[in-house]
Amino acid sequence: MISSPSRPSRWRRRVAAVLFGLCSAPPLAEVAARVYPPDPGAALLYNAPGGTPPDMFRYDSQNRLVPNPGFDGRFEWLDHSVRVRFDGRGLRGPDELPPQPRWLAVGDSFVLARQVEESQTFMALLGPRMGANLLNAGMDGNGTWDNLSRYVAMDAVVESGTVVLVVFVGNDPDQDRAPAMLPRVSDPFAAIPLPPHASTANNAFARARGMQRAEPTLEQFLYRHSAVYAWWRVYRALHAKDPMSRLQRKRFQSELRAFSTVGAAEVPGLAGATGEALAAFVRVA
Repeated sequence: MISSPSRPSRWRRRVAAVLFGLCSAPPLAEVAARVYPPDPGAALLYNAPGGTPPDMFRYDSQNRLVPNPGFDGRFEWLDHSVRVRFDGRGLRGPDELPPQPRWLAVGDSFVLARQVEESQTFMALLGPRMGANLLNAGMDGNGTWDNLSRYVAMDAVVESGTVVLVVFVGNDPDQDRAPAMLPRVSDPFAAIPLPPHASTANNAFARARGMQRAEPTLEQFLYRHSAVYAWWRVYRALHAKDPMSRLQRKRFQSELRAFSTVGAAEVPGLAGATGEALAAFVRVA
């Protein structure tokens, strides 16, 4: 005759099964989340800039985000880690200027490209084909007028023979027609001083990033290492109802609209202010 297990024995097995499930479920979920990532464009929603070191950037007098001269560190996110360094002039790359011919590339985050290694930026790939050394003067968030100021300031320092301007149709026209925070550059010989090096101690951007990093340790760990947490953040961003999330989603939609079938027809109408900036670029260059 086979006796049935005692009640304590059954409860022990049930508790063991529950504990086994709790211990095995997170690793299995992580594997699944890495095999099936949230979305090819999830970096937009998962806040990839959150991996920015506090002293990588600083704000200038107009509260624009500019590279912090002398920075050398890593831009880290869930699935990649990239070395980013700025020379003493605020250009991405080593401190030593390459020989002539030197070309200066200006534009926004597409030029700075801190999501990829220096060797994978278009400047590193295009330079040898053109027989020139392309310098990376990109700045996150720049519009065309900003890039003109950036070009004039940097050209006075590096003495470039050619300027390569990258215009992002998604948001540069809106920025270009906004009220100017700085005088529009029209005189190529006007003195535009290079902003001094700003250390972390007096860097407003570093202070703001430090406050953001003062989050619970568990959340910081999950942000760096958990694909499941990435799924959750993407889902929350897609379905959030608060005004800030709606505003961010609207901005993403407006920037991508120009590349859609419907939005392409609107591009010529957006380009008026950018055309003025391009004409100024021609005069100055």
